[in-house]
Amino acid sequence: AKAEDVEALEYLKDYFLSEINTWDVTMSTDWEKLCSLKVLPNWKDLGKRLGKQMKEVAKAVNELTFAQISDFMKTGSMVVCGFTLGAEDISVKREFNGDAKRYEACVSDDGGLMVAIDTTCDE
Repeated sequence: AKAEDVEALEYLKDYFLSEINTWDVTMSTDWEKLCSLKVLPNWKDLGKRLGKQMKEVAKAVNELTFAQISDFMKTGSMVVCGFTLGAEDISVKREFNGDAKRYEACVSDDGGLMVAIDTTCDE
């Protein structure tokens, strides 16, 4: 979550604690530790625009690093093989990469917020 989202969620912390029957809720903006990023290009529109260079751009998009994708998320555009790609060309999906046996996780549709619940039972 963004810092302003965490602040808003902190206001609701007592409600969360009572609703999910837990002892503690931890909120963080450090999503990089818990998420991987997946790039989802709009191939239909890109194909029309890029033509024969589509394969080259597709290869480059599939090889983007975490840092490059993060930069794209901040700026809303990037240059790939000489083409400027924006939010209408590429969407980014966050995926939980933590311990799936211990945590249940869900990411918001816009990818801006992730909730991970530790499902470990204790006495």
